[in-house]
Amino acid sequence: MRVFLLSGLAAALLLAAVPAAAQDATFGTVVGPITQGGVNYLIGGASDLILDEGRGRLYLINTGQRRVEVYSLPQRRFLTTVQTDATPMSGAMSRDGTTLYVTCFDGSSLNLIDLERLAVVRKVSLPAKPEGVAVGADERVLLTTIGTGTNNTANVLLLFNPSSEAESAPVQNVLVTPGPPASPLLPPPAGRVAFAPRTNLIATPDGWRIIGLLATSNTQRSLFVYDVASASILRARRVNETSSVLSVAPDGSKFMAGLRLFDAETMQVIAQQNAANLPYTLPTGSNFNVQTNQGGSVFSPDGSKIYSAFNFAPLQNPPARANISQLLINDPENLLTSMGIKLPENLSGNMVISSDGSTIYALSESGFMTLPIGRLRESPLAMPDNSASLLVSDQCLTAASQRTQSVLVRNEGSGRFTAAAQLVPNVVAGAVVPALPGGPGGGIVIGGGGINIVLPPVTPGGATPPGVTVPGGTLTTQQQALVQVAPSVRTEQTAGGPQINFTFNSINSRSLGTVVPHDFQIVAPQAVNIPSQVRVYQNMRNSESRAEVVVVPVAPAGGAGLTDMAVDHARQRIYITNAGLNRVEVFDMRSKSFMTPVKVGQLPRSLALTPDGGTLYVGNSGGESISVIDVDRLEVIGKIKFPPLPFNSTEGVITPSQLVATERGVMMIMSNGTLWKIIGDEALPRPVSPVIGSTTVPAPRSMAATPNGEFAILLAGNGTAYLYDALSDEFVQSRVLFTNPIQGYYGPIAAGPRGQYFVVNGTVVNQSLSILSSAGTITGAVPGRPGATATTVKPVAAVSAIGTNLYARFTPPQVAAANVVVTQPATVELVDPNTGVVRGQAFQAVEGPLSTLVGNNRLNINGRTMVTDAQGTTAYVLTTSGLSIVPLDTVPAANRPTIQTQNGVVNAASRLPQLAQGGIVSILGRNLGRDDKAPEGNLPFALGGVCVTINNTALPIASSSPGQVNVQIPWDLAAGRYPIVVRNFEEKLASAPANITVARYAPAVIVDPGTKEPAIFHIDGRRVNNDNPPSRDDRLLIYAVGLGPVTGVRLAAGQVTPEAPEAVTGDVKVFIDDPTIREAEMDVESSKLVPGLVGVYQIQIYVPWYRRRGDRLPVTVEINKVQSPRTGDMVPYIPMR
Repeated sequence: MRVFLLSGLAAALLLAAVPAAAQDATFGTVVGPITQGGVNYLIGGASDLILDEGRGRLYLINTGQRRVEVYSLPQRRFLTTVQTDATPMSGAMSRDGTTLYVTCFDGSSLNLIDLERLAVVRKVSLPAKPEGVAVGADERVLLTTIGTGTNNTANVLLLFNPSSEAESAPVQNVLVTPGPPASPLLPPPAGRVAFAPRTNLIATPDGWRIIGLLATSNTQRSLFVYDVASASILRARRVNETSSVLSVAPDGSKFMAGLRLFDAETMQVIAQQNAANLPYTLPTGSNFNVQTNQGGSVFSPDGSKIYSAFNFAPLQNPPARANISQLLINDPENLLTSMGIKLPENLSGNMVISSDGSTIYALSESGFMTLPIGRLRESPLAMPDNSASLLVSDQCLTAASQRTQSVLVRNEGSGRFTAAAQLVPNVVAGAVVPALPGGPGGGIVIGGGGINIVLPPVTPGGATPPGVTVPGGTLTTQQQALVQVAPSVRTEQTAGGPQINFTFNSINSRSLGTVVPHDFQIVAPQAVNIPSQVRVYQNMRNSESRAEVVVVPVAPAGGAGLTDMAVDHARQRIYITNAGLNRVEVFDMRSKSFMTPVKVGQLPRSLALTPDGGTLYVGNSGGESISVIDVDRLEVIGKIKFPPLPFNSTEGVITPSQLVATERGVMMIMSNGTLWKIIGDEALPRPVSPVIGSTTVPAPRSMAATPNGEFAILLAGNGTAYLYDALSDEFVQSRVLFTNPIQGYYGPIAAGPRGQYFVVNGTVVNQSLSILSSAGTITGAVPGRPGATATTVKPVAAVSAIGTNLYARFTPPQVAAANVVVTQPATVELVDPNTGVVRGQAFQAVEGPLSTLVGNNRLNINGRTMVTDAQGTTAYVLTTSGLSIVPLDTVPAANRPTIQTQNGVVNAASRLPQLAQGGIVSILGRNLGRDDKAPEGNLPFALGGVCVTINNTALPIASSSPGQVNVQIPWDLAAGRYPIVVRNFEEKLASAPANITVARYAPAVIVDPGTKEPAIFHIDGRRVNNDNPPSRDDRLLIYAVGLGPVTGVRLAAGQVTPEAPEAVTGDVKVFIDDPTIREAEMDVESSKLVPGLVGVYQIQIYVPWYRRRGDRLPVTVEINKVQSPRTGDMVPYIPMR
């Protein structure tokens, strides 16, 4: 499988047309089995293909038919066949373009085909059965075989010299080689002969190096670099589970072996094709796998891209049917995938590319495929202009403009397409779903990969939000919950392309914070690419919160988000690893915005900023790679070298996991738990520490160093902490800090200045690792068990050292069970490390951490997810949707809204704390709001700069002032006890909650607070008073509040009562004078809400002849045996004649 690079053929002759299907468009054309001139071509497929650009041909090795089939690219037809010896496997062209070398396995021969005559002109007998072939710059031909002799260790690599000078002994044995490969898989897996080869060779473009692969067993491959000039192997390495497909960079510096990208000089793994680097998710349960030789890759001629297509079927036994239907365009430095292209059928093996990079030819399921990659942009390409959106709501609806966000899908190609958004109902494995009875459903914990997310409670069988579509098939309970809380979706066509509008789902207003993210796949059937997914976050926050969050786009795969952060006080920057996007985000604290990110290696997960602040080390967990960044230039200036590997080393791939910078340099833990250090530009294993007593540290692991690198603290997964002293360059202390059962967040870690203290999971220790203080425990109610309480470890999701006597901890609210509605925000607390005393108030964040802890469970999380500025006035925390910015300056208590302690929330008529559904209530206090009055019509939910909430639900407001706010209780609020809060969204302040009791009924006659005259009128409109006393046979109108629910019409909170139909109350009684006296009861003719008003009732009574008489008689209203107050300042009195 090689490319003969002669003068390029005219582009028009090389490019195949792209199908113009209206639906399910794909890119490329397939040439399958065909009969031409009485010859059946591509029967059984091909095992290899060779591109001859000088002649405009493809040569396809047809193993089953024992021939080479010649295809004309300009004519787009087969020309002829060339018969070979038995079982031809691979081919390569001579450097001068005159000869095609074909290995014939069962013929134990190398066939030489003259490409002008298209005939075999020489057959070279070989001492072993050959498979792979490549031609060096000196025209000598390297061959792989299955070997001969004892254990088949002889003749594994052969060198054929085609020159006449070597005619007497043209075949030589390469003496030092890796172990022998197995025989080809014949008959081939799934009937595809491209899956059969067990070895492969590929020469660098200049021909002075040849990369080789030998499948020495079903799961092990030996890779080697062969030097053509010396005819010897320079280096070799064994790796596991890699296919036999190879490709090499134009400069020969790196090569792909199956899924893995290797450094050709060191044989170290640079990266591996990974679903975490895709801009969309693979089908549920799938990931890249190479159970057989499925798929292939090729570098662009300029080395700027790697085109690849690998199997992403589920890993199982027996293997699932291969799925290699996507061509991925990757970064050659770290395998970040920028685009996926839909193919008309599965690719199966080797790929080649034209010298100008315009066309790829690849073996496919039925034959071969032509991919005119240079003309990709002549097809529709759907590209969303944003991959992450945050929808925001709050109790006062001050963030109404952020409740809807739009994503424009641009066409970066040609032609036209339509687009829509389809919800990806992916639920991470290991999720826990409580029972969902017929009533309100339980919440759902989505876990796995170090991330836990909680879905709010849902209703079984609940409605799907408007515009939300999901893939076909039956949804699990978890997926149904995900759908119910999804944002609504609306698509519209604009001049710039389809626009997808996402709107906050009000069901999420019940809980504070950001609910589980929703990934939407942009579906554009006419586009040939797979558009990037859009992740939509929905955040419900307190209106008075001063914190904010900056959304950070991440890859949609689980565990591919933000993992570590480091603060650069000198430059006022924060560096954050964005694993799935293979980059370090750079946040400017002054402008509160992100700068241009720095591209690093694959899956960066850990950072270490040197104590002098000049260099940032980045541990890339996708390969054996550590990037070195100059923080002034914000660019990678080098990479750390790992120790040279022994020849044909069986060393497994280990990657950097955790890094810290100390006075002695960077120390790190590798993925296998071993401790290493960086000296100069090399990484070396550390000697076994007597304190640790083992070569490895149990996972999961967290590390932190003091700001100047004097000490480092290491937390092992078994609860043991170790202290490192840079002065002695040794671990000097260890102690078990946590014993099973370990509860709460596990991993948060920080080190105070000069080692004054260390914080581990909220526990503070000194240099002897003795405990100074701890976060303690909290007691809360047990869901489903009224009156029962449980004590749990206080959740601490992140910690950060501020000074010698102060550290910050990020504390999310306790979530006792997944079906608990969250009513409290996550907060940042400032804590004295010596005493554990919280200094001042807790500072609200607008969302919680990346993972949500439920109950008494243990939840392993990343250790360094919060930093503060140098002054300790602002905290920066990695949270659900990105970077949260939390101000830590205390607001003066004098400015805070305050509800008076005694009778602070009262019935607006009686001025007593008797409140009813639908009732008008007065909130009394100070700093409650500006003077304002609601306009006519339905009441607003925000007025005078404030809103009022019960359980985070805003109440309609009739009027506001500094000392009083009048609101209406919702009609549908169940009777019970609730916290009520006044939120000043202009000043970003809120009152302390005042607990109120809401009943079904709390009747009270309206009384003028100044004159004390009740709102009771004669039928003709005259007010009842001493000048207009009622008498027998009069009809009176009494205006009241708190008479509870009505029939005839369904009203929303704050809604004006309509003229029709009438809103009628239940049976009402009215007494003038003592209700225990029979003659005090009046005849009630009607009782209803007043049209045009909110929450005000009108009772019409008839005064009978047996009335009570007097100058000052109390009026009492009774409904459902609940009477209006007869004591207090607002009791209604009227005369009766």
